Amino acid sequence: MRIATYNVHKCRGLDGRVCAARIAAVMRQAQADLWALQEVMASQAAELAQLLGLHVAFGQARLHRGQPYGNATLAHSPLVAQCIDLTTAGREPRIALRTDLTLDGIALHVFNLHLGTAHGERRLQAERLGTSELLHSLDVTGPRIVLGDFNEWTHGAVTRRLRREFPHHTAPRGFPTGLPLLALDHIYWDKPLRNSITGSHPRLYRGWPAMVASDHLPLLLDLAGA
Repeated sequence: MRIATYNVHKCRGLDGRVCAARIAAVMRQAQADLWALQEVMASQAAELAQLLGLHVAFGQARLHRGQPYGNATLAHSPLVAQCIDLTTAGREPRIALRTDLTLDGIALHVFNLHLGTAHGERRLQAERLGTSELLHSLDVTGPRIVLGDFNEWTHGAVTRRLRREFPHHTAPRGFPTGLPLLALDHIYWDKPLRNSITGSHPRLYRGWPAMVASDHLPLLLDLAGA
C-alpha cells in the first residue's frame, strides 16, 4: 500500500489559482492508496473524492469564509472517522482526524494531524496525543499511522514524544515547494509495520504539477503487509 500526506493550502497554488482539479491531478499521478490532506475545505475534499473515485472523511477545525475547513482523509476503502479537538487556548483551532479502515487486508488506525505553529502550543498537543482519547484509546487494536503537517522542523516536543513510541519516522524537507528548506510534513508508523517497507524509500513527490499546485510537496511512503 502507498500512503501520503499533503497540505493542499486550500487548493491554492503558488500562482494564486484555487484549483481542486490540479490537486487531483497531483494525487492521481502519485497513486497513493490513502491520502491525509490538511488545509482543505469540505467542498474541496468532496470534489477531490469525486474526481478520484475515493472514499472521504472530513474533520472540521474551523470555518473559513463561512465554509467548513480542516483535514480530510481519502482512501480506496471505506472509512470510519472521528474528530478530536487539539486546540489550545488563544490559538487557531486544530484537530486530529482519526480514521479506521482496512487496506491490503490490514486493519489500520490513521491519525491525520495539522498541528500548531507555536512551540508552547505543540508541547500541549504532544501531551494530548499520548492520552486515551488519541493514540492510546482502548479501541485502537491494530497498527497506527500518524501523519500530517506538524509545523515542526526541529527536534521539538511532538517529535520527541512520537519517537519514543514509534520505531519508524520520516520527515524530508518539503516546504516551501520551490526551494524546500523545512521538514514540516511527517509520517510515523507502528511496530507491526516495522519490517514492511517495500520499494523505494519514503520520498517527496515532485512531478508536475506538484511544483506549483501547493506550497507543500506530497510526502509518500510505501508499505506492504506486516
